[in-house]
Formats: sequence, structure tokens, C-alpha cells
Amino acid sequence: LEIKVADEDDLSGVYKVDDAGFINFPVLGRIKMDGLTVSQVEDKIAGLLDKDYFKTKAIVYAQVKKFHKRKVIISGEVCKPGPYEFEEGKNPSLVELLALAGGPSKKAWLNAATVIRQGPGGETAAFKVNAGDIIDAKEKDIILKPGDRLNIPGASVIVMGEVAAPGRYDFGEANKMTL
Repeated sequence: LEIKVADEDDLSGVYKVDDAGFINFPVLGRIKMDGLTVSQVEDKIAGLLDKDYFKTKAIVYAQVKKFHKRKVIISGEVCKPGPYEFEEGKNPSLVELLALAGGPSKKAWLNAATVIRQGPGGETAAFKVNAGDIIDAKEKDIILKPGDRLNIPGASVIVMGEVAAPGRYDFGEANKMTL
């Protein structure tokens, strides 16, 4: 972000937004910028400066100097797990991300997939998605957000009790699991 404070060259400059969504601003320290519009950034910095540092109203101008690629991460039972980067405004769908990751492995349990997403207040939420049903067009595809993590677990079952060989058993193809 390029931030200019009127008549304050020492405070004006280009500030990099870190991975957690903060900038380090002189006299104010770390300020959360993630999810704010340009006018909200201006208002927030002006308000903080007015509160403790300025006797007159601070005039702040901000603009986005450079957009960085944003990423989503896919892990678990896919051919090429890892981070995938996307340009600003081009968030991938779940199906697109799975395709980029080379598709699910044979051990994938697609309908037990989980998306982990960080909320605007920093809280983390996880929700289950039926990726298999999405791929089969039984459910609507979902658009992933920057920072999302998609996990495709392996299909396995735990056998316990009075059996000859209790334990955990992985399946070659999750969609062919039977009792």
C-alpha cells in the first residue's frame, strides 16, 4: 500500500502488507489492513493518528501499489499437493484446484473433504465439503478464497473387537468401500 499523510513526509511511504494482513506504520506500529477497502485504510490510519498524535485532523491518502498473487493450499490424497497461486480476482473453484493438483489419488475420500478458512477477525473455521458430489455435478462447485486450505483425506476404516486382525485398513478406492 502506498500511504501519504498530508504535510508528514516521515509517515508517507510504501508499506508491505504481510501474510497475516498487517503493515508496520511509524508511530502506530502493526495495523491490520486485511479485508479493508482503500477508503477504510485511509479512515483507519487518520483515526489512529487523530486519536493520539495530531492536534488537527489528519489527511490520509492510500492506494494499492501492487497486488500480490494469492494462494490456496491443497493437501492429502491428491497427486500434487501444495500451494497454488492465483492473481487478484481470479479465485479458483474446488474443481479447478483439484484439476491443478492432478486429481484425487485412488485412496481419496472425496466426500469427507474439509476446507479450512480464516475469518476476518482471525478466527479459523473448518467446513466439510462433498467434493465427490461436486465433481459429479450433484452439488454446486464452491469458490475458494485466498488462504483457504483444502484437505482430501484418505479412505480408511478401523476394525475393532473380536476379530482376527483388528486395526486400521486403508482402501484402494474409497467409492468401492463396502462392509
